[in-house]
Amino acid sequence: MLTPCFVLQGEEDHLAYNRVGLSDFFQHRSVSDLFLQSASWYSEQLPDRFAFSVGERVTEIDPVHKNVYTSKGNVYQCVRSRRLLSKPS
Repeated sequence: MLTPCFVLQGEEDHLAYNRVGLSDFFQHRSVSDLFLQSASWYSEQLPDRFAFSVGERVTEIDPVHKNVYTSKGNVYQCVRSRRLLSKPS
């Protein structure tokens, strides 16, 4: 079980990106220009404080035990009581 302080989970297969900048993407076709942080920035974070994954969907949230389960079989224990969820349209 993983217990980082902050978990960024993304169902999409790429890093978090600036959705407001999508119109620029269609003009220049450079998806890396839209990334909020580089891949190296994510890998430099301390794993006990920050975890991220792409292509991994949250499948279940257990509010009683504060566990988050994912499509890849990972279980994150969220010791804090706040979560921010976003569903792709």
